[in-house]
Amino acid sequence: MKALGLALDARLRKLRDPILTLLVVGASGMGVTAFLLDVADVISMPWTLSFVSFPALVAVLGIGVWAQRVDRQPFLNRLVAGAVAGLIGTFVYDAVRIGAQATTLFDYNAFKAIHIFGSLILDRPDTALEARIAGWTYHFWNGISFGVIYALIAGRARWYWGLAWGMMLEVIMIGVYPVAFSVQRTDPAFLSISLIGHAAYGAVLGALCVRWCRDASSYVTGESVR
Repeated sequence: MKALGLALDARLRKLRDPILTLLVVGASGMGVTAFLLDVADVISMPWTLSFVSFPALVAVLGIGVWAQRVDRQPFLNRLVAGAVAGLIGTFVYDAVRIGAQATTLFDYNAFKAIHIFGSLILDRPDTALEARIAGWTYHFWNGISFGVIYALIAGRARWYWGLAWGMMLEVIMIGVYPVAFSVQRTDPAFLSISLIGHAAYGAVLGALCVRWCRDASSYVTGESVR
């Protein structure tokens, strides 16, 4: 077991940051991939989560622990900054949607999809407590993962790149949710709440990464990355 660990350590040390970044970005996207594959009726969500997404999450955590042990910078800084910024951004995303939903302007339950996530994962009614816990856990898992993906790729790029990332997530949501949850793509309430939420998420994520990512290199601005 020790020999295996040493061999893995040696292989990771040989990976340049762009390759290590690509590896972690791909693994971080496996959470939402489980949902997309289920919507496309390719593979059930529980199967993908169990045999692909969760092992990928463990791999990302393991790489994070390894990066901390060997002080792999700026990769480690971006990984941690993205995770924390993604978590905070998800809280802001939900807070903004709660505020918008509380007004009389929108007749749309923006949080029902989260409960349905739990229902898909556990094959339980979306009203069941365990399904709601699973759904919210999955929701934050994705929010953190999107933050990690952004930070590893964009780094300290100006905050509006984060806004652009939020808008990209919005486009995906508009494309997928009507198929998955029978939401009308032209529903003003759905469009408005999701747009406001993703704009807030992206702007906060971008601003925090500017503040917390120490290295100026970025894949989106063309700055050199080691």
